[in-house]
Amino acid sequence: MRIANYWWISGLLPHTTDTKSIFFKDCFLHFCKVSEYKATMNVEHEVQLLVEEIKRLGAPNSDGLIATTFGVLFHDDRCANIFEALVGTLRAAKRKKIVKYDGELLLQGVHDKVEVVLLKEY
Repeated sequence: MRIANYWWISGLLPHTTDTKSIFFKDCFLHFCKVSEYKATMNVEHEVQLLVEEIKRLGAPNSDGLIATTFGVLFHDDRCANIFEALVGTLRAAKRKKIVKYDGELLLQGVHDKVEVVLLKEY
């Protein structure tokens, strides 16, 4: 909806009562809502896939939680084929308190030994 408001404020969407213009505005707003919904659904789906991959690659740590390292996730061929942006998916999962790791941003090479812990099922 924010995108539509930008277009409306900038004058790129018509302000007339013409039926074609109203139809165009309604179609545009619907497209924005559908696009935002699809983006949300893809993130949730990718987080779910991440949980499955952590289970596959990880092992129980001293606390009994499944854990793996960022390097193992990053260098795994299957993960490379599934995730377009592994770091973004990890950040989304961390925001939802599904995984835990030290730091804000994980970089390949530098953070390969950082432990990624699965906190709960998704």
